[in-house]
Amino acid sequence: MPVACSSASLTGSSGAVYFTPAATKFCLLAADFDDSGNTIDVGYVHDFRVGDPVVFTVEGTATIDSGLTASQAYNVATVADNLITLSGVTIAGDGTDGNGHINIMYSPAATICEVGEFSLDYSRTELDVSTLPCGVSDSAGGNKWALIKKTQPGPAEVGGTLTLYLTNSQSSLGNRLQESVHLNNQDGASVKLYLDAVSDGATPPQPDDVSSKFVAGDVQFMGWSVSVNPDDPTQSEVAFKMTSITHWIGQSTV
Repeated sequence: MPVACSSASLTGSSGAVYFTPAATKFCLLAADFDDSGNTIDVGYVHDFRVGDPVVFTVEGTATIDSGLTASQAYNVATVADNLITLSGVTIAGDGTDGNGHINIMYSPAATICEVGEFSLDYSRTELDVSTLPCGVSDSAGGNKWALIKKTQPGPAEVGGTLTLYLTNSQSSLGNRLQESVHLNNQDGASVKLYLDAVSDGATPPQPDDVSSKFVAGDVQFMGWSVSVNPDDPTQSEVAFKMTSITHWIGQSTV
């Protein structure tokens, strides 16, 4: 693929938002995989839906159930309270905990088609590192000139908003994001905010994260507002805070 070297300014048509829903990341033990019912116990606070793509990863010295393969993609087939089943999977019930566990998480992130716009604000805490003079002034009776305050950047705070169009689609990921605002457990929620989403040329196409410019990280949803009138499409605004950053513009941070 040619190297992009255009100096033309980017527009919003180059952007995109990819989302991993909240309450879709959990740590599982061997006992959570039931071979008699072919089910996986993910707890009652989950928000998995039928059709969700999931992957499993291994932590520590745990071993995954032999009916599954780590990092392979599966799809949720059924959801009943705290239990889920996976399409085409037979649970063997032979996993072990060791000194670790098995992670289940929604993956890969999916695009939200109902985003009208997004905003992102980044600020750093200002730390005062001013010091007393380390020597005697040339002027009798003290310094003639005022001490200049010295500062350095501290921790970063990153947050923003997503403006979404409401639809009647039961499968709309935008509607699901808005539902996530009211979840007590928001583990697993993350966004990839593309300033310039470059296609990887595959079928179906996905963003090429090497060539694209984007900000990605885990998020917590902090607010929701909506305005409804008969003259305009119904839009809502979701406020979020980023709790981690895994990619910043053109650089991976992990």
